Amino acid sequence: MNASDILENLIQKGVHLWVDNEKLNLRSPKGIMTPEIQAELTAHKAEILTLLRDRNVATKAASVPLSMGLSLQTIGRLIGGFVQKSFVEYKPPVIDPRVMAQKLTVTFRPLPKGYKQLEIIKFREELAENLRNYGVKVLPWEEATTEFHYDINLPLIKFYKSFKIRGVKAEIDAVIDVEKSPNLIRKLGVYIAETLYQIYSQFLLNNQQISVSRIAKLSSWAEDHVAKYIEDPTNTQVIILTNIDKEFVNPLITYQEKINIGINALVRTFSEMVIGVSSDKISILNMNLSDSVFPK
Repeated sequence: MNASDILENLIQKGVHLWVDNEKLNLRSPKGIMTPEIQAELTAHKAEILTLLRDRNVATKAASVPLSMGLSLQTIGRLIGGFVQKSFVEYKPPVIDPRVMAQKLTVTFRPLPKGYKQLEIIKFREELAENLRNYGVKVLPWEEATTEFHYDINLPLIKFYKSFKIRGVKAEIDAVIDVEKSPNLIRKLGVYIAETLYQIYSQFLLNNQQISVSRIAKLSSWAEDHVAKYIEDPTNTQVIILTNIDKEFVNPLITYQEKINIGINALVRTFSEMVIGVSSDKISILNMNLSDSVFPK
């Protein structure tokens, strides 16, 4: 079989494959990965990696007009999903918002202890209800997550640490969380992350760059970040709910100022999408720096 046939065959058998940091990862039901299939997978690894990369850059959803409030169109923009069953032969995505919604699976990360942003809590509840009404499968956090093991090994300083955490499964299309207030521990975590990154990059990778998700895994900074809790960042979007930025929605600011605010929000929240919430409106910002404001 060629690489396309192998990939299609594995997908049909329920095997999930993805690329992370130039490595081929897979999760397979018990008994599927026979020695023969493993040998074929190894022989065509480079071609399969290329096919998976092509699939990842395919447009996940077509643009659709947005109406006011939490309409079907708004939901379609909140979460994009690749709707074709085959990852090998790409076809134009379905643009009917209801059909798109019915193909999506999302989860809400539990609120932090002591979280008191009432407007966001209310919007979060309304969003979950609307998603269900439109056909989106909303899984409880326990069902959407599984145990992961992360190993950190820095031979230069003889440091090794193994972490066991619960992470979002690769088949989940989006995880919805709230922005957390910075504290001393998280600020210290950022400093540790930057220091470890410099050591790792300079001495172990000969000054090569590593991905942001890898940096997150190297530090306690990721303890409160959704990014560390995702099995496949290429398939699962991170959506953060936060207080609306009054400066960002100010119609009088320049486009460049809005870009700077948007980039800062995405980096600060470590997410692909930020939804600002107030008592009378919401703002939606995504990785393309496209922004929209709607009455609630």
